[in-house]
Amino acid sequence: MPAPRFVRRVVFGLPSLREKLLCIDHGLDDITMELTKIHLLREHFPKWASWKAQVSLQELRDDHLHFDITAPPAKDSLEVAAKLATPMATYHEVNAARGGRPSPFHPWLVDFRAALAPQKTLPRLSRADAEAIFKDPYELAP
Repeated sequence: MPAPRFVRRVVFGLPSLREKLLCIDHGLDDITMELTKIHLLREHFPKWASWKAQVSLQELRDDHLHFDITAPPAKDSLEVAAKLATPMATYHEVNAARGGRPSPFHPWLVDFRAALAPQKTLPRLSRADAEAIFKDPYELAP
């Protein structure tokens, strides 16, 4: 089935790419998914609510979202610190609370860690700079 539209996203690593594809396959909005992750971290693991934490959607099963959570590492550890299953209703509640407001994320960098990161860590690019960096390489060909 062809995609209804193309969406450009920057992802960091295969787990992030896999997650974006899971969202597409299940018709979920990745912006709402990232906001859901922030909500879950703040509600269930407030001490880990940091840009250094990693929350990865692993699967959708039995009307639940299943996440692996890697706490901010003490020594560059990538071990899963916790697993969390939350009903799809949580995603829908976050989406309803968003109420059509614009995305808090950069158009291509839709990752909850960007919203929680100190500004000096992830500088904001101007739209022109971002478009120049991420310009479609096929558009450059004569």
